[in-house]
Amino acid sequence: MREKKSSKIKKNSLFRRIFIPMCLLVSLIACFIVGIASYYDILGELDDNSRNLFDQQVSNRSHDLQTSMVSKWSNLDVEIDRINAITENLVKTNQISLEKLSHSSDDSQLLLKKVSGEVITLLRNHGTTGAYILLSDGQFTASDTQHYPGFYVMDNDPEGSYESGNSDLLLARCPVQLIDNLNIPTDTSWQPSFEFRQEDMNKYKELFQNFHLVLENPDFDIKDVGCWLQPYKLYNSENYRISYVLPLIYNQKIYGMIGIDISFAYLQKTLAYDELSNSGNGGYMLALQTKENTYQSMFLNGPYYSREIDQFSILNVSGENEVYINNSIYCSPHILKLYNSNTPYESQKWVLMGIIDKSELYGFTEHLMSVFYVVIAFIILIGAALSFVLARFIAEPVIDLARRISYSSKAVSHVNIEKTNIIEIDQLIQAIEKMSNDVLDSATRFTNIIRLANTNLAGFEVDFDKDELFLTDGFFDIFMMNHVDTKTMTPKEFKKLFQVFDNCASPTQNANEYIYHIQSQNENIYLRLRYTQNQHKYVGLVEEISDMIKERQVIEHERDHDVLTGLINRRAFQRKMKRLFSIDVQKLKIAALVMMDLDNLKSINDKYGHDCGDAYIKGAANIFKKFSPESTIVSRTSGDEFYLFYYGYDTKEDINEQLKILKQGIAQSILTLSNHKEVKVYLSGGIAWYPSDSTQFEELQRYSDYAMYSVKHSGKGEIAMFNVTDYENNSYIMKKRLDYYQLIDGRMIKYAFQPIIEMHTGNVFGYEALMRSTHPTLRDTQEIISLAKLELQLNKIETLTWQEALRAYAEYYRNGDVSSTQKIFINSISNQILPLFEIENLEKKYSDILGQVVLEVTEDEEHNKNCFEAKKEILTHWNAETALDDYGSGYNSNRNLLIVNPDYVKIDMDLIRDIDKDIDKQKIVENIVAYCHERNKKVIAEGVETYQELTVAFYLNIDYVQGFYFAKAEFVPPVPDENAVKALLELNDMKR
Repeated sequence: MREKKSSKIKKNSLFRRIFIPMCLLVSLIACFIVGIASYYDILGELDDNSRNLFDQQVSNRSHDLQTSMVSKWSNLDVEIDRINAITENLVKTNQISLEKLSHSSDDSQLLLKKVSGEVITLLRNHGTTGAYILLSDGQFTASDTQHYPGFYVMDNDPEGSYESGNSDLLLARCPVQLIDNLNIPTDTSWQPSFEFRQEDMNKYKELFQNFHLVLENPDFDIKDVGCWLQPYKLYNSENYRISYVLPLIYNQKIYGMIGIDISFAYLQKTLAYDELSNSGNGGYMLALQTKENTYQSMFLNGPYYSREIDQFSILNVSGENEVYINNSIYCSPHILKLYNSNTPYESQKWVLMGIIDKSELYGFTEHLMSVFYVVIAFIILIGAALSFVLARFIAEPVIDLARRISYSSKAVSHVNIEKTNIIEIDQLIQAIEKMSNDVLDSATRFTNIIRLANTNLAGFEVDFDKDELFLTDGFFDIFMMNHVDTKTMTPKEFKKLFQVFDNCASPTQNANEYIYHIQSQNENIYLRLRYTQNQHKYVGLVEEISDMIKERQVIEHERDHDVLTGLINRRAFQRKMKRLFSIDVQKLKIAALVMMDLDNLKSINDKYGHDCGDAYIKGAANIFKKFSPESTIVSRTSGDEFYLFYYGYDTKEDINEQLKILKQGIAQSILTLSNHKEVKVYLSGGIAWYPSDSTQFEELQRYSDYAMYSVKHSGKGEIAMFNVTDYENNSYIMKKRLDYYQLIDGRMIKYAFQPIIEMHTGNVFGYEALMRSTHPTLRDTQEIISLAKLELQLNKIETLTWQEALRAYAEYYRNGDVSSTQKIFINSISNQILPLFEIENLEKKYSDILGQVVLEVTEDEEHNKNCFEAKKEILTHWNAETALDDYGSGYNSNRNLLIVNPDYVKIDMDLIRDIDKDIDKQKIVENIVAYCHERNKKVIAEGVETYQELTVAFYLNIDYVQGFYFAKAEFVPPVPDENAVKALLELNDMKR
């Protein structure tokens, strides 16, 4: 017996059975608490509350900012009116001209001097960080840098106290002539005028164009073209600002613009980020919404996010109810309504966005969650501890009982166990004491049952951990060891004795099952061991199965051997060759493959009958067995073809000696046929050598076949060696091979169709597809098949057959030349099958006609069962049918009929030819029809050429008829001859 490792089976103690459910109960309570919290989404409510508070704070701040931007900072109506009044006065008094407000002109200097005080007042009144006026002659286009006169004053602390002399202000743009008069210091970025470069013109082109809308459309107010400018820096300045700008218009002419600015420094004071979070991890962002979830950052407040987010970057946010940046920063965007409807800038959406780290926003929730988890863990730990104490208390009496039982004697005897005064446990003790009496007879009962069985059985149980062994009486008798004393045998001795049979054991496909083949001088037995394993304990049963094994060996012998000759058949020969040339190559050494073909089998069949032909084949097979060494593999692969494989020799001379003995035996042998005629054996053979000719079995087979083929064409009765030079230079064979490959490569095969007529109606039941070569010299179908077989390319012929036959028939079917009820009979090579991809291709192209296919299997071919079963599976999938072709022409017709089990049986034309003149043929056909009709098989008569043959076939109840009498095979499915159909219908009328 062989030990096997197996997974351990888990055992549960009483303590565990109590402790684990108690722990599960505590866990269930904890899960219930967690479930209630989850169901009512308490933590989610806290998160929502945190978000709502944050959103409300941002909403309040956005409302304040919007109010400042709309009502305070950008409400410039009063200042514009005053400036326009000053301008009007100067124009009417001819002190200035609006066309002369160019850079450094006296007119611009005068106007700026007059309005500078208004600009300063604007700055003070509106609480902005900057105010400015820019003058122009009305032209805001230029191809190069342009300078515009203007006045720009800044207040870095608009909330601070005012200085009476304006010393708290700074001049950013101001003509030199006005600086001394104003007594205001200049900023580091001061310039005498506004400088607009080409890129500035392009940037503010839309702004300048929109100013003219006020002139062009009387419905537009100046406020409607007012615009908040995105952040910018003055030349030579490092400080960013946002600005609001309006045009200056007098007498329907734009003569400049006025604006205010808000510096980023002031925005940082206004938008205090620390109001959003105690830790300072919040912030405000002023952004421009470009798409639904895309924002252009303009201003960012808060040191934490200033490091994390670029100030002027494009930000993509995600989420619907909760909006996040990078899934980690929560943001609360609020749109600032800065523009009226139907104004040029109503599509611009300025947004104030509050941002805060996700962990910061939900910090309270996470803290509460941590506390919650600690409480749950505490509940579980306390519950587990209490469960442990309770389980220990309950299980202790049972543990004590188990301990006392284990200390009792191992002998099979009555057991007396002390009671515990616990009702349930004492009942268990009584049951154990009662069972001990039953155990006394268990071994004897099992042995008696085995003895009553019709087969030899033996059982065992061995436990290596407990060092216990149980064997049925006479256990080793089944192993033909009759004098082994097992009464005092230990598990180790049992294992050691069992290992004696390891060389006789072979595993089966089933787990824990072995077959033992034990041989002695008088007996040859087979035993089957089955066992189960539980850790180190084995329970097994040994059964003698000699009869079953020997019966199976007989079945396998019949499967692998030819019934007539007793030689192995093609299938077994191929299997042995495959093993020798792949696994047992070292056994080959020098080898020779001899292909034999009986020369005059056909003449004996024609002259004396098939029984004599069978005797001739059997006699030849006996000669091969008699005059060949036992190690030689001899096989009958088809009707008159044999293979002999000599292998394991050291030199070719050793094999030649054996071949010489074989030739002499053939020459001296005379066979007596079943009719008592004596004939000599004539055969042709070819020999291919391993490894000198080839190391591949398929090539050796082809070479020996060629050598035999050469003998057949040069003169029968010889056994020739394969000659590679002759193989390559033989003009006839080479020409035929070239013709063959030309035919295959050029697909020079077409299919003609011959109708099959339904006997009782005269209708066309179907068409048989017959191969026709279009090659100029290679025309014979049988020769094409022979060459394909010689070149081991039968698979290509099979593929061409299916492709071309179905292609042609599908064309006629789709053109309406044949109907959906008419079958197509296709001749298939029995030992070839299409590759899977080719089958899938046919199903894709011709799914509409595959149900009409009838596969014809030639009766005289050697059938490959695996191929045919695979084909039948495909045909079943197609709802197609099978037919046995040329029935009655082969030597094993009935066997093939049973193997193929066809839907149609096509009687060979040799039986139909002149059937009206031969009573024996009529009787044979009558028996075939009766047999087929009893089994619901239809019969087709092939080769009907005369009215007399048709008449006999009709009265023999044949179902369908095919032959030249109705039509020859043509490439376009022909219409049956009218006279033949008429004659058939008349026969039907006479029968009625």
